[in-house]
Amino acid sequence: MSDPTELTQLKQEIRRLEQGVNRQRWRLGALSLLCLLAPLSIVFTRPAPVSARPAEPQILRVRGISVIDEHGIERVYIGAPVVDPIHFGKRFRRDGPASGILLFDREGNERSGYVTSDTGRSNVFFTLDSLERQHVLFIAPDEGGAHLRFFDKNTNSLDLGVTEKSPFVRMERGGQSVFQQPQ
Repeated sequence: MSDPTELTQLKQEIRRLEQGVNRQRWRLGALSLLCLLAPLSIVFTRPAPVSARPAEPQILRVRGISVIDEHGIERVYIGAPVVDPIHFGKRFRRDGPASGILLFDREGNERSGYVTSDTGRSNVFFTLDSLERQHVLFIAPDEGGAHLRFFDKNTNSLDLGVTEKSPFVRMERGGQSVFQQPQ
C-alpha cells in the first residue's frame, strides 16, 4: 500500500487531469458550434456601415436563396418551397412540396436535405443521398417519435425508431424482413 502523501498526490493529479479533459470537451464543443455557424455567418453578414449610429435591424424576407460556387453551380438552396431535385443534370419531380435547406455536390446533384413537408403532416426530414438514391433518412413526425433508416444501393435496409407505443428495430435483406423487434 502506498503512503498517504503519495495517495493524496495521485488524487490531486487525477483531479487535475479530469479538469483538463473537461476544458478540452468545452473547447471541442465550442469549436464544433463555430464550425456549424461559420458558414451561415458568412452568408448572412455584411460589412457594417461606416456611421456614427448603429444600423437599424432589418429582416430579409425572400422565398428562396441560392448559393453558387465559383463555376456558377448551385451548391446550397434555402427555400419555401425548395426546388425539385437534380441528378446527373436532369431535374426530377419531388415526391411532394417541402421547405428547407438543400445541399448539392460540385456537379449540382442534390446530396442532402433538411426540410419540412408542405402538405399533409408537417414531418421534418433529414436525408443523406448518393448520386442515385437516398441512403440515410431521418424523420421526426409532427405527432412525435422518430425514425432513422439506412439504405444500401440494393434493397437492404436498417430501420430504428420509436413511436408512442414502443421502440423498434427492423432489418431487410433483398427487400425481405430478416429481423424485427418487436414482432
